[in-house]
Amino acid sequence: SYLVALAAGFATLALAPIEDPLWRTFAADAVATSAIFGFSFAYDNSSFYDAYWSVAPFPIAWYWAGHASAADGNPVRTALVLFLLAAWGARLTWNWYRQWHGLDHEDWRYVDIRAKSGKAWPLASLAG
Repeated sequence: SYLVALAAGFATLALAPIEDPLWRTFAADAVATSAIFGFSFAYDNSSFYDAYWSVAPFPIAWYWAGHASAADGNPVRTALVLFLLAAWGARLTWNWYRQWHGLDHEDWRYVDIRAKSGKAWPLASLAG
């Protein structure tokens, strides 16, 4: 699922007829998030989002950093931001990995949202 989301996001970056890097990134993330939603829906488990959200910010920031450097961005500040973001993502990914028990386990927060949203669960899962 994550490789599909990554490939879909990169394909969107490469092929979308959008000039502005912010909107191009938004489109790529929306496509990648939709791929994750598709897998979460197919497996009836919204915990697919957890690992995605811990790593997705890094390629987004890397893409933006490439554009900032081209516009005379500060390379030391850019490297520091990327390092800190990678450390944050690694910490979140480690926490997810330690608590992950397989596809039969769904995080209690999603279970709670599912119970509260009723028939609107797919929409709540996508928007949540």
